[in-house]
Amino acid sequence: MRCNNNLPDAIEEGGDPNTEIKHNYVIQALFDLYEWPEGKTQNDESAEISWKVKIYSSETLALIKDTDKEDREKALKASWEADEAGRAEKAAVSRQKFLLKKK
Repeated sequence: MRCNNNLPDAIEEGGDPNTEIKHNYVIQALFDLYEWPEGKTQNDESAEISWKVKIYSSETLALIKDTDKEDREKALKASWEADEAGRAEKAAVSRQKFLLKKK
Protein backbone atom coordinates (compact mmCIF):
# COMPACT_ATOMS: atom_id res chain seq x y z
CA MET A 1 0.00 0.00 0.00
CA ARG A 2 1.32 3.44 -0.83
CA CYS A 3 -0.05 6.53 0.79
CA ASN A 4 1.33 9.98 0.00
CA ASN A 5 -1.32 11.98 1.85
CA ASN A 6 0.16 15.24 3.14
CA LEU A 7 3.72 14.26 2.16
CA PRO A 8 5.75 16.96 0.44
CA ASP A 9 6.78 16.54 -3.16
CA ALA A 10 9.83 18.45 -4.43
CA ILE A 11 8.17 19.34 -7.75
CA GLU A 12 4.87 20.51 -6.17
CA GLU A 13 6.74 22.84 -3.81
CA GLY A 14 8.58 24.47 -6.69
CA GLY A 15 11.83 22.81 -5.68
CA ASP A 16 14.44 21.02 -7.71
CA PRO A 17 12.94 17.83 -9.22
CA ASN A 18 16.27 16.09 -8.53
CA THR A 19 16.03 16.81 -4.81
CA GLU A 20 15.53 13.66 -2.79
CA ILE A 21 12.58 13.77 -0.39
CA LYS A 22 12.69 11.03 2.25
CA HIS A 23 9.48 9.61 3.66
CA ASN A 24 9.14 7.27 6.62
CA TYR A 25 6.52 4.55 6.53
CA VAL A 26 5.67 2.55 9.63
CA ILE A 27 4.20 -0.93 9.31
CA GLN A 28 2.96 -2.40 12.57
CA ALA A 29 1.69 -5.93 13.13
CA LEU A 30 -0.07 -7.24 16.22
CA PHE A 31 -1.60 -10.55 17.21
CA ASP A 32 -5.32 -10.51 17.84
CA LEU A 33 -5.25 -12.24 21.22
CA TYR A 34 -9.02 -12.79 21.15
CA GLU A 35 -8.59 -15.02 18.12
CA TRP A 36 -5.32 -16.60 19.24
CA PRO A 37 -4.87 -16.39 23.05
CA GLU A 38 -1.89 -18.77 22.92
CA GLY A 39 0.06 -15.95 21.26
CA LYS A 40 0.61 -14.31 24.67
CA THR A 41 3.43 -16.67 25.63
CA GLN A 42 5.95 -18.67 23.69
CA ASN A 43 4.89 -22.29 23.36
CA ASP A 44 5.10 -25.10 20.81
CA GLU A 45 2.57 -23.32 18.62
CA SER A 46 4.21 -19.89 18.75
CA ALA A 47 7.92 -20.81 18.93
CA GLU A 48 8.45 -20.95 15.18
CA ILE A 49 6.50 -17.83 14.17
CA SER A 50 8.12 -15.88 11.38
CA TRP A 51 7.04 -12.92 9.28
CA LYS A 52 7.42 -12.49 5.56
CA VAL A 53 7.16 -9.02 4.09
CA LYS A 54 7.23 -8.28 0.40
CA ILE A 55 7.98 -4.72 -0.58
CA TYR A 56 8.10 -3.48 -4.14
CA SER A 57 9.71 -0.14 -4.82
CA SER A 58 11.57 1.70 -7.52
CA GLU A 59 13.63 3.35 -4.75
CA THR A 60 16.25 2.03 -2.35
CA LEU A 61 14.66 0.80 0.87
CA ALA A 62 16.01 -0.07 4.30
CA LEU A 63 14.30 -2.04 7.05
CA ILE A 64 15.45 -0.90 10.46
CA LYS A 65 14.30 -1.28 14.05
CA ASP A 66 12.29 1.70 15.22
CA THR A 67 14.03 2.94 18.37
CA ASP A 68 12.05 6.17 18.66
CA LYS A 69 10.26 5.14 21.88
CA GLU A 70 13.49 4.01 23.57
CA ASP A 71 15.29 7.17 22.43
CA ARG A 72 12.55 9.38 23.91
CA GLU A 73 12.68 7.49 27.22
CA LYS A 74 16.47 7.85 27.41
CA ALA A 75 16.23 11.58 26.64
CA LEU A 76 13.58 12.03 29.34
CA LYS A 77 15.72 10.23 31.96
CA ALA A 78 18.77 12.24 30.89
CA SER A 79 16.80 15.48 31.33
CA TRP A 80 15.76 14.39 34.83
CA GLU A 81 19.39 13.67 35.71
CA ALA A 82 20.48 17.02 34.27
CA ASP A 83 17.88 18.84 36.39
CA GLU A 84 18.74 16.90 39.55
CA ALA A 85 22.26 15.41 39.59
CA GLY A 86 22.45 12.04 41.35
CA ARG A 87 18.76 11.34 40.86
CA ALA A 88 19.31 7.97 39.15
CA GLU A 89 21.60 6.77 41.94
CA LYS A 90 19.11 7.83 44.63
CA ALA A 91 16.32 6.06 42.75
CA ALA A 92 18.36 2.83 42.56
CA VAL A 93 19.05 2.93 46.32
CA SER A 94 15.38 3.61 47.05
CA ARG A 95 14.33 0.71 44.80
CA GLN A 96 16.71 -1.67 46.60
CA LYS A 97 15.32 -0.62 50.00
CA PHE A 98 11.79 -1.22 48.75
CA LEU A 99 12.66 -4.68 47.44
CA LEU A 100 14.32 -5.65 50.74
CA LYS A 101 11.29 -4.51 52.77
CA LYS A 102 8.95 -6.45 50.48
CA LYS A 103 10.64 -9.79 51.32
